[in-house]
Amino acid sequence: MTDVECSDRFVREGSTGRVRVPIGLWLPFVVRTCADRRWTWDVAGVPATGHRVEAAGDGSLATFELPPLAAGYAPVCRRALRRIGELAEGKRS
Repeated sequence: MTDVECSDRFVREGSTGRVRVPIGLWLPFVVRTCADRRWTWDVAGVPATGHRVEAAGDGSLATFELPPLAAGYAPVCRRALRRIGELAEGKRS
């Protein structure tokens, strides 16, 4: 994903919007579940990754949950988590 537009400032069950993929195409999404710092969503009507954030020491641990059929998406998620970490540490603008 290169951009996100969402109907809500914070993720909640029922949030809708669209994401732009690297080829420039915008795809709609809806957040299916959101509770206890974990949320799941559908992108273009297809179940996508789950997301979870939990306390870890002096910081937080962010996790992507991949359905088995999306195992090929793991490298993309790994890059995204690295980028999230950089943003959280103030290394990127």
